[in-house]
This record gives sequence, C-alpha cells and structure tokens, in this order.
Amino acid sequence: MIACRQFLIALFLVTTTASVAPGQIEPSGGMMRFPDISANQIVFSYADDLWTVDREGGLASTLASPAGAEVFPRFSPDGKTIAFVGNYDGGQDIYTIGANGGIANRLTHHPSGELICDWHPDGASVIFSTPGFSGLDRQLQLFTISADKPLPQPLPVP
Repeated sequence: MIACRQFLIALFLVTTTASVAPGQIEPSGGMMRFPDISANQIVFSYADDLWTVDREGGLASTLASPAGAEVFPRFSPDGKTIAFVGNYDGGQDIYTIGANGGIANRLTHHPSGELICDWHPDGASVIFSTPGFSGLDRQLQLFTISADKPLPQPLPVP
C-alpha cells in the first residue's frame, strides 16, 4: 500500500512538472518576507536567508546564508549596512552586515530574544525591543546598541 502511494505521488510530480519548461517558473513576490528599501537596493528574508536585489528589479542574490535563520533586515540611513536578527546559537541576537555582503558582526549577546525596530537617526545605533531586562517576559523595553557602545542603552519611554 505504501509503495503504491509513493508511486502515485511520484507519477503526479512527473506529470505536473513535465509541461513546464525550465525558466518559466517565477517565484511569487509573497515569498519575500520582511522587506526593507534603501536608495539603491531591497533586502528581504527568504528561506531563512537574507537576499538583496536592485531597487529597479533583477536577479536577487544571497547576502547571508550561514546555518540559522536571518529575519527582520533593516538598512542603515546611509544604505551601507544592514541590521538583522539572526538565530545562530539558539537565540535571537542582532547582527550587522555590509549591504554588499561580508561577515556578520554580532551586537547583542544575551539569552533573551530581540526584535529590531529600526536604526536610530544617528545612523550608528540600532533600536531594538526585548523583555530580557524587565524581569517580566511580557514587558518589552526599548534599547539602542552599536559597535561603538556594545552595552544596550535603555531609551527613556514615559
């Protein structure tokens, strides 16, 4: 019974894909997640990797694809750096990478997860939220962090 079912599935796959020529398949724009736009590029998450494409369109290329998920990419105000949330060591931490690729630089190092809000207007700091310093897992607080100031700086929120 199992062999018959596997044969029918294989037959279905062969007959449904045989009529489509290579190059005719276009991925859906709905597959792009968490896009951000700079003056020249678009960055987005797809299949747990970061991708960039020219703002005018074209072929997307992988920006970061180490083992682990990358989500919520955000361009810096000058468009030269991308901040994102990466899950490489079992936790969600904030990383930055050059807009043309390179090695990711880890900014946060604590076990609580963070979510990027955006870049600070100064262009050097990333604004993020986390419940990690509040004592309650449901109370988010806002912080900034940068490579120059590696400890999270709380933002005054009334």
